[in-house]
Amino acid sequence: MPMVDLLWVMLLWFLFFAWIVVIAGVVTDVFRSHDLSGVSKAAWVLFLIVIPWLGVIVYLVARGDSLTYRYLEALGKRETRRIGDPRAGRALGVSWQSTSNYRQTGMAGAMDFDTQSARIML
Repeated sequence: MPMVDLLWVMLLWFLFFAWIVVIAGVVTDVFRSHDLSGVSKAAWVLFLIVIPWLGVIVYLVARGDSLTYRYLEALGKRETRRIGDPRAGRALGVSWQSTSNYRQTGMAGAMDFDTQSARIML
């Protein structure tokens, strides 16, 4: 019987953390929405705090259709900001693009950082 209890506790912890992720995603989406005023954002957050289960269900029914659009829009803005950043590709002040020392070592079979740095660095 203790194994069943352990599995039950593990399931409850998983559901608890999944619920935290859902609440965080909905609150993030509320504040990401440009079409909501400050008062309506506060009302949604208050509704999510007071009655969380019903609040999430109502939010997903009322505004869930554009949730993915807002997420992809924010993701695109973040990617654009990362690509347009002059510090992109730099770590600790050293540019990954300047690989003159790397090329002088004669490592012909090694990966070329000039062409692969965009794939390596996220």
